[in-house]
Amino acid sequence: MFRDSRIPTALALALALTGCVSNRPTPVRHSTEAITEVHLLAMPVALNLNAAPGADGIQLSVFLVVTGHAKTAPMTTGALEVVAYDGSVNPEHLPSPFQMWRFEPDTLSPYAFNSVVGTGYNLVLSWAPKLLARKRVTVLAKYLPPQGPAVVSAPSSIAATSQ
Repeated sequence: MFRDSRIPTALALALALTGCVSNRPTPVRHSTEAITEVHLLAMPVALNLNAAPGADGIQLSVFLVVTGHAKTAPMTTGALEVVAYDGSVNPEHLPSPFQMWRFEPDTLSPYAFNSVVGTGYNLVLSWAPKLLARKRVTVLAKYLPPQGPAVVSAPSSIAATSQ
C-alpha cells in the first residue's frame, strides 16, 4: 500500500514540472527601424536572361543588418531599392542611374531565404530592353526607412560582356 500511494504523487509531480516543448524554431522577429547596414553580394558577371544576345540582368543577394543582433533580418517596414549604373562609377559622384528596382516589404518577401547568417533576399533583375553602353555595371542597394536617411551598401562592379 505504501508503494502504491507514492506512484500517483510522483506522476502528479512529474506532470506539474513538465513544460511545453516544441521542435519548431521560434521565428526571429526584428524591427527594421534599427537597420544600420546593407550587404550586397552579386554574381561577378551579368546574365543574359532573354533570347536576345548580350547581358540584360544581374543576380544578387541582399542582407539587412539590425543593430545589436547577430543575424540579418527580414525587411518589415520601409523600402529596398537596387540601383544600377552603366559602367564603373565613383561612389562619391554617382551619375544618373541606368536602372532602378524598388521593393516594399510585401513585394520583397517572396524572394526571402533563410541561411546561417539570417534572412536574405535572392534577386534576379532584368533591365531589358535597355542596352548597356559599357562592359561593366555598378550596383548598390539602399534601405529606405520610414524616417531618416537611407542605409546604402557598398557598390559592386559586375562584368557585362556580350554573351
